[in-house]
Amino acid sequence: MIRILGLSATLPNYLDVASFLHVNPFIGLFYFDSRFRPVPLGQSFVGIKTTNK
Repeated sequence: MIRILGLSATLPNYLDVASFLHVNPFIGLFYFDSRFRPVPLGQSFVGIKTTNK
């Protein structure tokens, strides 16, 4: 059986996904960190303050 899953997003819980798919993290899991990106990934957080009425 061959299963291929390609993800094109930042995924902080990639180990959980591999476990869910029953992938051996030492053989079948490939992780590419930010060193492999041609352009740095920018992250920003926007806080929104709301009031309950």
